Amino acid sequence: MKETIHCSIGVIENNSNYLLLRRQKSPYYNYFEFPGGKIKKNEKPIETLQRELLEELDILTEKVSFIHSITHEYKEFSVCLYVYRIIKYKGKIKSNYKQEYIYCGKDFFKKIKCLESTYRIIKLLSLPRFLSISKPNHKTLEQDLEKTKIKENFFIRFRDINGFYKNNSDKIPDISKICKKKNLSLVIDHPFEKKYYLHCDGVHYKSDFLKSIKNLPNDFKYYSCSCHNVNEIKKANLLNFDYIVISPIREAKTLDQEPLGWDQFKKFSIYANMPTFALGGVSKDDFKLSTKNKGYGVAGIRNFW
Repeated sequence: MKETIHCSIGVIENNSNYLLLRRQKSPYYNYFEFPGGKIKKNEKPIETLQRELLEELDILTEKVSFIHSITHEYKEFSVCLYVYRIIKYKGKIKSNYKQEYIYCGKDFFKKIKCLESTYRIIKLLSLPRFLSISKPNHKTLEQDLEKTKIKENFFIRFRDINGFYKNNSDKIPDISKICKKKNLSLVIDHPFEKKYYLHCDGVHYKSDFLKSIKNLPNDFKYYSCSCHNVNEIKKANLLNFDYIVISPIREAKTLDQEPLGWDQFKKFSIYANMPTFALGGVSKDDFKLSTKNKGYGVAGIRNFW
């Protein structure tokens, strides 16, 4: 069984660029990563963050915001990362260990070697809390999007249902433009992401596809999947998905499905290595209930447009 290392991570941003340090030890020598480090025994994650930033960068944190935790599966080990956004600090940044540090924007990541988990951390920082899923037989997509009161902090996922992508392929670029205008993130269903890669912000895998996936790309698209049980979540964990949608919570689509309920959702969310969204008979008003049960957000169809 692989070792799981628990670490606290600090995100320092300057004009949409992120501060990264070059590793000076194995494994992954010379790779860039976010500042932070291993949580010591009897140490709280926030205490680790404060200690590590003082040791590495000579700064005292004054105001931070906890975003979420994620676990990333490497071949050699697993690492559980408690991710904090550094809002205010005291002191002038310098490398106490003579590690090289850089401020890196998204366009520059292809030019450097960085840890795989770095991509997931950056995506986590802007991960929306609400996921609106398209209705069956959605015939007036552009009009609905233009009229909707949905604002920022939303995903829009258009499902591959009833031949949607086959019958509406010419609409995707226009839908993408509307989403960008409204600051909404557009999610495309697998396996259509290659065709619409330039028009989407994320890719969603139905649970039926989980068995056939070997790995996910390292880029800034969001990768998600549907999960209904522990085995599917276990597979999602191994593949390092950015978030998963757990259903059904209150209502099931078919008679052979039993609603999970919030207690089971909580257990699944704790088991998951990534943020979770509750789906199935929930509304936007259930957001606090989701977070109370270790979830990250909520998803829905009829109650989300």
